[in-house]
Amino acid sequence: MTGYLNTHNPLSKHFNNITIWLNLTLVCLPNSKITNLPSAFGKLRLQLLNLSGNYFGKLDDSIKWLWMEQNAIQNTLIKLDISNNRLTKLPSNIGKLNYLLMLNICNNLLEQLPQSIGNIHTLRSLNLSHNRLLYLPATIMLLKKLFILNISRNPFQTQRYDNKFKVLSLVALSANIILQHRLVASNQFLYCTYIIYARIESNSLLVTPLLLLSLFLVTVTITL
Repeated sequence: MTGYLNTHNPLSKHFNNITIWLNLTLVCLPNSKITNLPSAFGKLRLQLLNLSGNYFGKLDDSIKWLWMEQNAIQNTLIKLDISNNRLTKLPSNIGKLNYLLMLNICNNLLEQLPQSIGNIHTLRSLNLSHNRLLYLPATIMLLKKLFILNISRNPFQTQRYDNKFKVLSLVALSANIILQHRLVASNQFLYCTYIIYARIESNSLLVTPLLLLSLFLVTVTITL
């Protein structure tokens, strides 16, 4: 059974009795001025969740993400849209969404991603466009099933050498994070994902990141 939830549904205001909502598999709450979800929300066995255009970035705390800690939603959610929420950071427990196939976090204010994003081994589509990302975490290379990656409109870091601008590869930038967090080196980092579509247009990059040269790409859109 597929259930639909919108701003006219009582669940958008009250969540005292979860039993009547257990058959929901698709929840759409875009543009509903939502700042957080109750922890019990994660007990729903949802497959698709659309929270785009809300105010999750308004509150700077981890309480609003406790619903991701529930086993039910961790094992059923396959598509999550949290775009247009003015998010400045993602919770580390997003890496516990074990069966996620599509993740849309475009049009936010993210400057970095949690290392745990590399734990979503089922991920096939990742939209990071229109954020403030300076680099990608090295763990993103563990996403072996990732087919679509959109990182356009992000101000990736550049540095000046010998009076000329030179862009560090995403691998080099990510290596700094590995050292910072003292992660143990692994041969897994030597093997990139088989991304068939990558979009990196409209960035401040001056050269193509070396990471892309190692990917098994079928389609790539690059505008430097």
